[in-house]
Parts: sequence; C-alpha cells; structure tokens
Amino acid sequence: MRTEALLEQSQTLTKELRLQQEELKQTNERLEQQATTLRKSEEVHRALVAIADRHEQVTSAYVVGPNGRLANTSSGFPVPDLDVSDRSYYKAARDGFRGTYIGEPVTGRMTRSHVINVSRGRSTASGQFNGV
Repeated sequence: MRTEALLEQSQTLTKELRLQQEELKQTNERLEQQATTLRKSEEVHRALVAIADRHEQVTSAYVVGPNGRLANTSSGFPVPDLDVSDRSYYKAARDGFRGTYIGEPVTGRMTRSHVINVSRGRSTASGQFNGV
C-alpha cells in the first residue's frame, strides 16, 4: 500500500515538474522580447501571476536579473528591491548549470513560507548568463 502511494506521488511530481519546465521555457522566450523593460513591466507581472495561479504547488513565480536582484515577480508590483544572489538556484545558474534546478527547502524572502525553488537559468542570444 505504501509503495503504491509513493509511486502515485512520484508520478504526480514528475508531471508537475514537466509542466513547470515548459512554463519556464515559454517565460524565458517572452522575457527575451522585453529584456530592457522587465523591472517596470506590469505585463510581465501579470504573466507571472498567471503562471503561479495555474499551478497549485507554485506560491510565486519570479525572474532574477543577471546581477542577482529580483527583476519581476507574481508576489507584488512594483517589484521590491531584493537580492537573491546568495541562493543556491541563482549560484548554480550563474556558474553554468543548464537544466532545471530543484533547490533545497528554504523560507521564501517575500512569502515567508517554506518553499522549494524550481528554476532555470536564462541566457542571451549569444549565450551569456542573463539571470534566472
């Protein structure tokens, strides 16, 4: 019985991760088009809110600039000045990790709730690190 429950949870998590990977890919494509106005963009904010609303397990969706500062978020607008350059997901992407990163459980700085960050690094057309 316990094995069946674990298998079901694993399948649910795998499905959710696949959906989130596709969301991350699509979001990155949209962000490339709005790179210069990202922090001031209510359109990006609304898109991030829509992503968070579509997934029960997602408490917030956000974009981090190459400098490690929050660029936009579903959690509030205007965007608060928040530095996340010490977080493992940012460091992994900055240092070259090129996949979907699943971080350790932490307390969210904006939400103050326990979260596991699922992220993907972003890069420019020329391949330079462009944030998370």
